[in-house]
Amino acid sequence: MARIIKVGKWLDCGCCGEDFQVWDGYVDQDQDDGYGICQSCQADIQQRNEAEIDKIVVEISKGLSPESRENYLAKPIEEQREFALACLHKGFVKMTFVAN
Repeated sequence: MARIIKVGKWLDCGCCGEDFQVWDGYVDQDQDDGYGICQSCQADIQQRNEAEIDKIVVEISKGLSPESRENYLAKPIEEQREFALACLHKGFVKMTFVAN
């Protein structure tokens, strides 16, 4: 359950450790009290998530017939990502995380 955090309150970023002020529209990340995720780290996390989803898009396209692949890849990237996420959520695709 998301907590309401007052705009202007200072939190420590649980990702980079920097302190930041909560902004209008800030969404609580369910961190410990006094912690959150700053805008910079949120952007980094979003970019990494999109890159991982894009890898799923490519893997799905590899399993399609040439005609289906062409149709799939011709769709807007957001539609491709939504389909990839739906496949992930339904268990048709699995992700494996490998430590660096």
